[in-house]
Order: sequence, then C-alpha cells, then structure tokens
Amino acid sequence: MLARVLLAYGLDRHEEAVEYLGNALDMAITRRLAPLILDIYLDTAQFLAQQHKLEHAAELLLLVEQHNASTHDSRQAASHHLNLLEGQLPCATIIALKERVKKIDLLVMAQSTLTELSSVDTQPDTATDYHRRRRDTQSSR
Repeated sequence: MLARVLLAYGLDRHEEAVEYLGNALDMAITRRLAPLILDIYLDTAQFLAQQHKLEHAAELLLLVEQHNASTHDSRQAASHHLNLLEGQLPCATIIALKERVKKIDLLVMAQSTLTELSSVDTQPDTATDYHRRRRDTQSSR
C-alpha cells in the first residue's frame, strides 16, 4: 500500500499518507470489504502511533487482532505492533480496550476513523509538544 511507503518516509509525507489511507478506507467502507478495512487499520494504527495517539492505535490493532474477518497475516502484524505499543500504555488501558473492541461494529468504527483521519493535524510536533505529551503519558501510569 502506498500509504505504508509514505509513512516510512517520515513526517514530511504524512499528509499524502493520510490522504491515501482515507481514500482506501472510504472505498473499503463503501464496498463493505471487512478484510480490507482491517488491513488499512494496520497502516492507520502506525500513523496514529506516530502522532502519539497510542490509545486509538492500540484500539485499531486489537480490533484487527480479534475480528473474525482479519486475515492470518493481518492478525500477526497487529500482534507484533501491539507488543510494541503495550509498553507505552498502562495495563488498565489495554484491558479496557480489549473489552471495548469486543462490542465495536466494524463499519461504524471505520466511519469514525475516516472522520478522524480527515481532521488530523499532519504537521510535525514541536519538541516541546512531544516532551509534554510524553511526560503526561508517563505520569498517568
């Protein structure tokens, strides 16, 4: 997926990546292609994690990991990325997210994610913003 490549290039290509993710997600929603929606969530979660939206990224990854329409490869990728995120979120948050994703309607969540992608700020954070958010995350543990 082109969005994955653009995300790998770093912050200067995030705006393009978000556009591609949004277009792909919109198409998948319109056609009700659950496995494709879940696969797009892998890249969306990577983007959200880079934007320091760790809880939402973990939520998407948990949904990919647990949803019966996920492919084996998507589940494995989600598990791998979750392992990287779990150390950055409080255990109580992960437990709550695991319970919450059991009740999520995939298409409703996809539409919500599409809306969020269309309004996300793709500009790089200042060092001050990053350190403030990191401090807040660590103090909430």
